[in-house]
Amino acid sequence: MRKIFLSFLILLICGVCLCSASGVWKWENPRNIAVYIPQNDDKTNLMKKSFDEWQKKTKGNFVFRAAKSPDTSDINVIFIEKDLTNYCGSPEAMGCSQNYRSNGVMHSTIYITKRRPKGLLLSNTQVYAVMRHEIGHSLGLVHSKNFNDIMFPMTNLGISIRQDIDDNDIRALYSIYGITQK
Repeated sequence: MRKIFLSFLILLICGVCLCSASGVWKWENPRNIAVYIPQNDDKTNLMKKSFDEWQKKTKGNFVFRAAKSPDTSDINVIFIEKDLTNYCGSPEAMGCSQNYRSNGVMHSTIYITKRRPKGLLLSNTQVYAVMRHEIGHSLGLVHSKNFNDIMFPMTNLGISIRQDIDDNDIRALYSIYGITQK
């Protein structure tokens, strides 16, 4: 009963991350992933920084290039001003990723909100942690049990300051893709 309550509490605080229902999600060419980020948003540069950090931390084993439109992207980022209930299934979610295939081609949509459920703005530190977390899901990662990992399923201001893309996240990602860590 306690485990069920704790699981519910994590979902309530974190929200829902929608991952591939078929198991492991893996890009066919991780060195050429086209990303569309809306250019007219105050969080655009923070999202670009998030992708840049993943590229740097993976030592170029994952390369993201800018797409000119959502129609030409592999990953499409969408910023939402309010809650993500209609996109993520939970009013508590701060972000979610939906990985899917369309006509045999892999795609991912990342939804990011700027506000907590009661309308309070999230700090840039929190939004940045959520962005990097959702990129991890788009790359195929699942949740971690270590609260310092970027893939930990919950964040708040205190946790988000410590969360980073760390060796645990990179090892898990490399394991999915069969990349040897140097």
